[in-house]
Amino acid sequence: MIEIGNGCIITTGTTILSHFYNTKDGKFYSGKVRIGENVFIGTNTIIVNAVDIGNGAVIGAGSVVNRDIPSYELWAGNPARFIKKLE
Repeated sequence: MIEIGNGCIITTGTTILSHFYNTKDGKFYSGKVRIGENVFIGTNTIIVNAVDIGNGAVIGAGSVVNRDIPSYELWAGNPARFIKKLE
């Protein structure tokens, strides 16, 4: 349920969950988490939900990722939000 590409750096304290509970409908869901190549995930990040993180993406420390992250973008925060494009 979790796919990790080559060259990724996943730092200490990172949690990757391929499932979540939707409080709106009271149902439990699961799905595949895909992490592309050369992704950097900062310390104590939590990945929840079935998401795709694109190649070369950077996730800031302490972020909560609950949506897809496009390739070559920096995202951070709780919930994670777009910061800037990476070159």
